[in-house]
Amino acid sequence: MSTIEVTELLGDGIGPELRESVNSVAEVLPLDFKFIPFDLSVENRESGNRDLFNHLCESMNSTKLALKYPTITRTQSPNAIIRRMCNFSVILRPLYPLRELNPTSRKRFSCTSSGLQREGPTTTLAE
Repeated sequence: MSTIEVTELLGDGIGPELRESVNSVAEVLPLDFKFIPFDLSVENRESGNRDLFNHLCESMNSTKLALKYPTITRTQSPNAIIRRMCNFSVILRPLYPLRELNPTSRKRFSCTSSGLQREGPTTTLAE
């Protein structure tokens, strides 16, 4: 089995709790994940580490897969910096309530590069 490398953009607030949950789920999947973490906490971003975003963009380009947790924006938006450096136009998020994702649901869902979508018309929110 080949390893799936994921650039993991760590954050603030509930970010550590989400990371713990994601990693717990990844551990029980029949796949081999290697998370490559980058600390995007507000403290680390404001410490003056000028290479942080260069290194994380290089990793994203290499892995072709990234997971970003919530971050605090005090002075600069890390989302805006990443969009500019990687030439992204928007960040798409699913607008479908996650509470409706349960094992007994008869609705069909599929994963796409822009997130989770319900079969049929998709509504997304651009940041």
